[in-house]
Amino acid sequence: MPATYEPIASVTSTSTDITISNIPSTYTDLVLVMSHLSTTDGPDLRIRFNGDTTSSYSRTFMYGFNDATASGRESNQTWILTAADDSQHTNVIHIMSYANTNVFKTVLDSFGGAGRIVGRTVGLWRKTDAITSINLTIAWAWASSGITVNLYGIKAA
Repeated sequence: MPATYEPIASVTSTSTDITISNIPSTYTDLVLVMSHLSTTDGPDLRIRFNGDTTSSYSRTFMYGFNDATASGRESNQTWILTAADDSQHTNVIHIMSYANTNVFKTVLDSFGGAGRIVGRTVGLWRKTDAITSINLTIAWAWASSGITVNLYGIKAA
């Protein structure tokens, strides 16, 4: 990663539920880099912050899947829903102004892999709380090789 990225946490797991806690507020933005293999077709990745399960999340998405495309918007959700694929896959999730208590939190996920899907999700958490924990939940099981999640903090410019 570039010199402006500082490692905060790294998790390797075969669990369908991963939480990274105690995120320091010393950076301007966060970047999650997630690599995994999935054993099932088209698993969904759900993102929540600070254990919040209220309907405070929304997303706008677009993706290409095989020879089809899709796009849409969802509001008042209990998580930011994004995609994973049924093969080797990477998500790069940018979380902007995560510690700023004056703004809602914006998420940009770029995803794709060796399988059949590529796309983007823009998410919004309509809370001004500083993000201190991130929960990632997959709707189906990870492959035996599991998932690796690396969290980086971006230094102020």
